[in-house]
Amino acid sequence: MGPLSAAAGARLAIVRSVRQAADRAESVRLRLTFLAVLLLSLFVLLLARLWFLQIMAGEQFVAEATGNAVRTVTLDPPRGKMVDRDGQALVRNRMTPVVAVRPDEMGDARERVYSDLARLLDMDREKVVERAESQRYGPFRPRPIATDVPVDVVSYIHERSATRYPGVRVETKPRREYPRGELAAHALGYVGQISSEDLKKERYAGYQRGAVIGWSGLERAREPSLRGTPGQRRLEVNPAGEVVRELGRTPPEPGSDLRLTLDTETQRMVEEALTKGMQVARDDDLPATAGAAVVMDPSDGSVVAMASRPTFDPGRFVGGISVDGWRRLNDSDKHYPLINRAVQSAQPPGSVFKAVTSLAALDEGLITPTTQLACPSVWEWNGFHYPNWQSRDGGQLGLVDALAESCNTYFFELARRMWKIEQSQGDDPRQLIQTHAHNLGLGQLTGVDLPSERSGTVPGRQWKRQYWERTRESTCAQAEEARARGSDNAELLTELCESGWRWRGGDAVNLAVGQGDLLVTPLQMANVYAAIANGGTLPTPHLTEAAEAPDGEVTDLSPEPAAQLDYPSTHLDAIHQGLMAVNERGTASAVFADMPVRVAGKTGTAQNEPKENISWYVGYAPAQSPRYVVAVMVAQGGGGGQTAAPITRRIFEGLFDVAQTPLGTGPNTD
Repeated sequence: MGPLSAAAGARLAIVRSVRQAADRAESVRLRLTFLAVLLLSLFVLLLARLWFLQIMAGEQFVAEATGNAVRTVTLDPPRGKMVDRDGQALVRNRMTPVVAVRPDEMGDARERVYSDLARLLDMDREKVVERAESQRYGPFRPRPIATDVPVDVVSYIHERSATRYPGVRVETKPRREYPRGELAAHALGYVGQISSEDLKKERYAGYQRGAVIGWSGLERAREPSLRGTPGQRRLEVNPAGEVVRELGRTPPEPGSDLRLTLDTETQRMVEEALTKGMQVARDDDLPATAGAAVVMDPSDGSVVAMASRPTFDPGRFVGGISVDGWRRLNDSDKHYPLINRAVQSAQPPGSVFKAVTSLAALDEGLITPTTQLACPSVWEWNGFHYPNWQSRDGGQLGLVDALAESCNTYFFELARRMWKIEQSQGDDPRQLIQTHAHNLGLGQLTGVDLPSERSGTVPGRQWKRQYWERTRESTCAQAEEARARGSDNAELLTELCESGWRWRGGDAVNLAVGQGDLLVTPLQMANVYAAIANGGTLPTPHLTEAAEAPDGEVTDLSPEPAAQLDYPSTHLDAIHQGLMAVNERGTASAVFADMPVRVAGKTGTAQNEPKENISWYVGYAPAQSPRYVVAVMVAQGGGGGQTAAPITRRIFEGLFDVAQTPLGTGPNTD
């Protein structure tokens, strides 16, 4: 190695040494920085904890040091309001004076105070004691005794609270109010104190005894939005359980206000039409015991009106309802007024279901819109005779006229053809009518924002086997008893006992005309016809449009459609033409004669032996550009043309503000 190379090597060694020294210095600097940050963080945490212990929790430690305890009492938030689509109030809160008691603060004066309050509030002493000693409230929560207390009584109690009325206070609290009485009662629902069963549910985690919750309708379905955020009171309590002082308070936050899809004036008109139509039917010797009506926008499923009869006043539940009052509202003789028959009463639909059977036959290629089939007065299959609803022979009919005349025997033949196709497919065939009924949302929940909706039943092979397995034991017992008595129905009961699981041709025939074990709700049928009216979109029915939080933030609650149906427009148009023909020359022509607005729809008469038939009508208007779909069902209302169709006409007259015709019973058509 030469002199230059040696010098270069020495310089390189010096550079490396300098770099290593610099790296060591940087490492030491980073370690010191990390240590300083760590020490600073620990110091900050220590200061924060010290501040919390001295300032935030200091009162708690003082309380504990004196042998006292700190208790937290929940403050219920005001519930959100409900307004209709135009902002008119349907449900609101009203501030009202409430006399409440804390029995633990009364001492030896408890019995005297109860007696004084009973006289002062004009109440039975037993009722005062019952409310004061109620276990439905948590500890340290005043028990409400009376609401809407007169001003002079409030002043009297205030003046003597320290001496005469220990443990008694007058609080101003929000009271739920339904300013329109019975209007839309089933849709809006009612409130009441939370039950012990509900307190165990995950949905009500964090709720306390005595909390007010929605018990039905939108009050229950939209509970999370309406509820708000509870507040808290922190109380110092001595060993005797007496409140020493209040340590702090977090105010509750009100619930969100709901804007509904309901229209107040339309709702009132629909309820009046349903009530009057049912009364007219009763005047014509039809029982017409219960009914429902739904008005919906077929484009998006928004419910404009929903009525159910008999009905109730939700205001009766505010503050609690008496045992007798509750019993009357759940009385079979009064036809269970609390049931929302638009969504909770599943009934056979009768001939309004023929639109579904028609779509199935068209889509499966069994017929075209112009295929001609016979419409005899009696149709025979496998030795059984099935009558049409009218005794005359209807001749050869295409689908449009079969719908217009509601020819049962035409649809019996469609059922036979579909049943034979299924039989040829083995033990687990694709069931044709059932498939299309499910496509259209039957046999399942619609997704409407209401509680306790019934899914209904679309019977088929699997359903019948499950039903047979559930009922076989009792059926076989009945068969044995019938044989012992020599009863005429012994053979039938024996057959049901042994092979009642079979899906027979008669089952298919019944299904095709909306009879047998098929069960639907009025809202489901409104949704089916909405899909026909709008060209194949199955909406999600809903009553809530948006929620507005206390800070003004608005949340859109409109749901997405349930399904986009894959039906050719030619098939839907054939059904549409048939539904228009129903009102122009068919079973509803007498009812809709001279109607200024063209309506497409279908009558239905569901057998309900031994009771009177169930009357149905479902339709939409204007027929060529539908804005509304209406479904009406009247239990024991007779034929579809008798009761439901006239009510529907009156509703359409109100919707389109045209002259009203006299509301009477129509002809007894299917």
